[in-house]
Order: sequence, then C-alpha cells, then structure tokens
Amino acid sequence: MKGTDVRDICDLVGGMSAGDEVKIRASDGFYRWFGYENIYDPPSRQGPMVLCWYRDGTYVPDYEDGMQIVFFAGDNVFGNRDMYESLAPEYRYNYSSVYPSTNGLSVRDASEIAVYSTMEPPELHSIEVSPADVTLDIGGEQRFAGVAYDQYGSEMSDTVFTWTSSDETVGAIDCTGFFTAIAAGETTITAENGAVTRTAVVTVTSPVSTSTPTPTPTPMPTPVLTTIAISPASATLNVDETQQFTAAAYDRDHREIPGVDFTWTSENETVGAVDCVGVFAALSAGKTAVRAGAEGVVGAASVVVFGRAPTPAPTQTPTSAPAPAETPPADVAPASVISSQSATPPAPRATPESTGFKSPGFGATFAIIGLVVACAVKRKGA
Repeated sequence: MKGTDVRDICDLVGGMSAGDEVKIRASDGFYRWFGYENIYDPPSRQGPMVLCWYRDGTYVPDYEDGMQIVFFAGDNVFGNRDMYESLAPEYRYNYSSVYPSTNGLSVRDASEIAVYSTMEPPELHSIEVSPADVTLDIGGEQRFAGVAYDQYGSEMSDTVFTWTSSDETVGAIDCTGFFTAIAAGETTITAENGAVTRTAVVTVTSPVSTSTPTPTPTPMPTPVLTTIAISPASATLNVDETQQFTAAAYDRDHREIPGVDFTWTSENETVGAVDCVGVFAALSAGKTAVRAGAEGVVGAASVVVFGRAPTPAPTQTPTSAPAPAETPPADVAPASVISSQSATPPAPRATPESTGFKSPGFGATFAIIGLVVACAVKRKGA
C-alpha cells in the first residue's frame, strides 16, 4: 500500500497546533474526527495516518475503495486494542455504540480533510521597508523592498505592495519599488497593502562641484543583452488562477546581466493578462504566450488556461457500518477548505513526497481514499 501522510496534507494549509482537530469526510457524508496527537505525534502502535491511493499494483481511480485512511502500524495490523491504546475515547469507534471496530475509523472515498484550529488565521499586521532613509544625487536610483508580517510576527510571503512617492517632482517610484531621483528635495516613499502602510524617506541633493577634477575610472565594457529566459517556461492554469513568471537577462557568453527592467506582455489578453512584475492572471480558456522584453530582446513562455470544471453531483458510496451521528461544536467553523471535487487539475506541482508502506495481513481492513482536500478551520470563540 502507498499513500500520503495526512500530516503533509495538513501542512499545505498551515499545519495544526496542539488542541486542534481534523475532520475527514467521505463523499457520502460519513466522517470521523481525530486529534492533533494522532496526526502529528502518533503512538508507535498506531503509526502514521495515511491517505492511501495505491494497493497491490492498482492506483486510484481503479482502486475501487480509494482513497482511504489507513493506519500504518509498522509490521502489525492496526487492531481494536491498538485503537483503545492510541486514540482518546472521543475519537474511537464502536459498532452499534457497543462493539469496538477499527474498520469504522477507515473513511473510504474521502472528499474533504478539514482542520479545526484554535488559532485565528494569519492576517497582515505590519510592513517593514528597507532602506528606511536614503540620500541620493539627482539621477540616482534606489530599489526599495517591503516585507509583510502577520499578527504572530511571522513573515507573509507573496504580499503585493502599492508604492507611492509623496512628491513626484523630487523622485518617482514604480510598481516594483524602484525609485529614481529627479530634483533636489525630500520625498516620502510609502509601501501599502490594504489599510497597512510603512514609509521611508528619500533626500535628493545636487552634486557638489570641485575645482580639482576627480580622476575618471577606466570604464568596464558594457555587457550586451542577447538572451532573455523566462521561468517557468510553460504553465497550465484554471480560470481565475495566477502564475508568477520571472525573467533573467544574459549576454553572449551566457553571463547573467543584473538590474535589467523587463516589459511584460500577454500575446492574447482575452485568455490572460500579465502585470509589470510578471504575475499572470488567467481570464478565459485558451492559449497565450507571456513575453518579457528589454533592449529589443524578447523571451517567451507558453500558457494554457482551462475553464472552470462543473461540480459533479455527489455519489452515494456504501462505507462501513454507520457511525453514531456526530456534529462539530456549534461555535466551530472551517477556516479554509481544499476540495478535490471542484476544479480541473492544473499542471503538476510540488506536493508532499509519497511514501510506500507494507502491511502484511492488512487485507480488506482498509482501502484507500478519493480526491483530497485539506482545509484550515477556525474555532469560533477561541
């Protein structure tokens, strides 16, 4: 049997903290709850909780019971006593509320994994801008950088800032944070995202003339741009998804040329548009090319956009004996959900590494689980 550790799936949406719970639900509505310890610190007699997608040479979807939760308890089959020793009473399963049955823990045809968290979702709390204070001569240039932090002090990646200069007669700044000094004076640079802002100060001065000329250094040969490479070279997206492209400039000897400003364009803007920093937004199904140009040289990457896939009607798949009706606490609501039933898959992306396990005698005790989604859910009132 092979599959993906449920812990790795939870990590895709920020992981879990002590006290958090996971709800794993099948496509027919059957579900089971598990605690933080069973996902992130399982006892040895339980082993990792695995979302299986392969058994005996058969992969999902041909694996009829897939995808399915299975406890990889080393060289032993996870039995009723293992359940009693490994799981807290509220997470155990008893058939007809009387007879212990580990088979009742193995959710088949799983369609959703939800993390019910005791922590508030991260939100933008502050921005740091560097440098905070700079002095330039007229014609000087400076690249400003912004870093976003959430309420827990953790850095938030992929945050986009709006850059402005309070006095554009003194200096102007573009959407990437690149400032150019125009005239003597002082201006304030602001990085903004929503209601959160941070500023830096730029002082522009006129060059001071001297009676003694300064020796002119021997100029280095100016590199000639000959090639532009775009990464990734191709991308497959669904409508409303985005893709960050980056460009690198090279000379005739394939040495990278730093500090090159690129102009980004989309060959077919009805399919998708690209902004000044290379972020492509898919608008409608079709094909287009994303191009980055500078100094008369152009590099290109291909993009294929698929339309939104219709949400399939849920199918009723028999599972093991029905469990007693359970509902999550009234004050708990999912914070985020990743659903495997609602979107046409994009091009392959980095995912947790699959791990193979062998379990003699496991037989039909557990099968493997459907399309998976991980979600983070906030417990209200926490």
